[in-house]
Amino acid sequence: MFRPLRIFLIIASIMLAKNGFSQNQNDSIAHLKIEVEQLIQEKKYQLALNLIHKFTIEHGSQPSTQILEAMIHFHQMNYNGASALFSEVGIEYLQQNDFEKIYFWAFSARNGGQYKVAIDLFNLYISKGKSGQNRRLSEQEIKSCTYSLLHQNDSLQFQLVHLPSPLNSPYSEFAPVALSDRELVFSRYQGIFDDSLENLFTKTYVSDIYSVNYRQINSQVFRFQKPKLLSVKLSSIQDLTAHTSFNKAKNKCYFSRCQNLDGEIGKCAIYKSSKKNGKWSKPTKLDLGNNDFSYSQPYFYENETSKILIFSSNKEGGFGGFDLWYIQQNGTEWTAPINLGSMINSSGNEISPFFDGDQKMLYFSSDGHAGFGGLDIYKSLQIGSQWSTVVNLGQPINSASNDYSYFHRKEGIEVFLASNRTGSQHLDDAENCCSDIYFAYPLNVKPEFKTLLPTDSTVPIDSIEVSIKSLLPLDLYFDNDQPNPKSTLNTTNAVYEQLFIKYFSERKKYQRHFEKGLSSEELVIAQTAIDSLFDYHILGGFEKVNQVCEMLLQQLEVGMSIKLSIRGYASPLNSPEYNLSLSYRRIQSFINYLRTYQNGVLIQYLDSNENKPSQLKIIELPFGESIVNPKVSDDRKDLRNSVYSPEAALMRKIRIELYEQSKIID
Repeated sequence: MFRPLRIFLIIASIMLAKNGFSQNQNDSIAHLKIEVEQLIQEKKYQLALNLIHKFTIEHGSQPSTQILEAMIHFHQMNYNGASALFSEVGIEYLQQNDFEKIYFWAFSARNGGQYKVAIDLFNLYISKGKSGQNRRLSEQEIKSCTYSLLHQNDSLQFQLVHLPSPLNSPYSEFAPVALSDRELVFSRYQGIFDDSLENLFTKTYVSDIYSVNYRQINSQVFRFQKPKLLSVKLSSIQDLTAHTSFNKAKNKCYFSRCQNLDGEIGKCAIYKSSKKNGKWSKPTKLDLGNNDFSYSQPYFYENETSKILIFSSNKEGGFGGFDLWYIQQNGTEWTAPINLGSMINSSGNEISPFFDGDQKMLYFSSDGHAGFGGLDIYKSLQIGSQWSTVVNLGQPINSASNDYSYFHRKEGIEVFLASNRTGSQHLDDAENCCSDIYFAYPLNVKPEFKTLLPTDSTVPIDSIEVSIKSLLPLDLYFDNDQPNPKSTLNTTNAVYEQLFIKYFSERKKYQRHFEKGLSSEELVIAQTAIDSLFDYHILGGFEKVNQVCEMLLQQLEVGMSIKLSIRGYASPLNSPEYNLSLSYRRIQSFINYLRTYQNGVLIQYLDSNENKPSQLKIIELPFGESIVNPKVSDDRKDLRNSVYSPEAALMRKIRIELYEQSKIID
């Protein structure tokens, strides 16, 4: 009679033991979580991973420990590793037990280039009514992921080269400045005491400016000597030194110095040093105002009439985190800082400016404009005292990681940049921890390699034809019924440049009409489509045609006879006869632009007389209505689809599609 009771007591004792073990395990996990989160806060990631691995050996893998490990990878910027662990844990577990981590999973997927996964996760996070900064960032990231999906195959005209050691290392190399065909100045952020007992307990980080000599064997093969400090006088024992910019004579150097807060970057200031008799002077600090803010990453530009310093700062009066500002030198004094404005600066951070004065183009990095992830590199054209809408340089220049420190030579044929994209050298398992320096060149332009000769700043004549043809076919776009609305004439006095400026200012009008009545999800796609229309097509075409004109002039000056053929197109809103006349007017507006280019420098080549035939011949091919697009309406009442849709806008254009040149025989 006592046997059942005995069995019951045995089972009860087993259950109590199991419950006790489960409770002990929960207590252990809770204690582990506290320890790991403290180590993460102290940035002692390897120690935190060691604790988790030890716990896993003793107790087995648990979803809660996988989440902790994923968060370590997230903070190490090993986003693919973090995303993989979150995926193993699964959405259902996170929804029920740790919903906030869905945001970190989404961010990891986004920075790993998994844009569709990231959009779904960000939407899930928002759907639960989460508020605050992470919600605002999620909404912004959805727009960026949508942009990335739409444009990930847009810009493949550059070949990217990951530069080798000893230039790059497992630490961070950035801020490249090519002083010549043979010398590169850059910055390196690295740990010291790597091979000492002290490294078991702490690591000291330094940042310094280096110079390295190199040879470029071909477009993808470089040979670097061992880097050396640019100058001991530019270094600092206490502070982090980086980000150089030089004047044309290369005897003045501007750079940043930032407080070193145990490896973290504190407030920064900009310094200047001069070179005399081959030696750099002791740096002096520039007074840029309130010392409670940071001033860093200077870019110095000078021409015959002005000297300007562009820099990044979080000073008051900006639009977000770090903005781009500039000061201008008057004699020995500098003006007060001036913000570059809302076309350049966003609610995020804008850093690492580079200004090409010949092209009037500003390059910089930002995490506040639509992009592929992290910091992307953008450009903006200076039009008078204004800046055009920023344009993302696209892939492969940009990636899902941080891309910055853009610098180019030879009119953009040789590009250097820094990135912590996947594939860069890194420490331990921190896949995206550290930046390397990359080189890029246009696929259709074969770079010249003059490693033993002085640098020639001009493009070789025999490569200009290749450069022009690489930009063709080239499309230039027109606002509806422009130029000269309702005219039936074949000619016009309108100049394409003025038509472009007016058209480019109509972005908000197009957005308003095209986005009317759309759902929130459709709205994101529509906004991106309009931005793509204005930034990549309308602005991109105008930038390219300026490059073409500059190269045309070089060819004409050395005696080349050139032939261009230009097709004109229109949308289906009017009759075939009207559209044919409109196409003629559009081609004529471009010819007028050629005649006004650089105060009429091309007129002598366009005009002919009895003694001299035209050296620059334009073949006009008006086509009227383009090939039919079913998405484009010919109904005047349907303004959204007949005028303001990107599909309709892309039909209103001229196309420069043929380039032929031959040498004039005297």
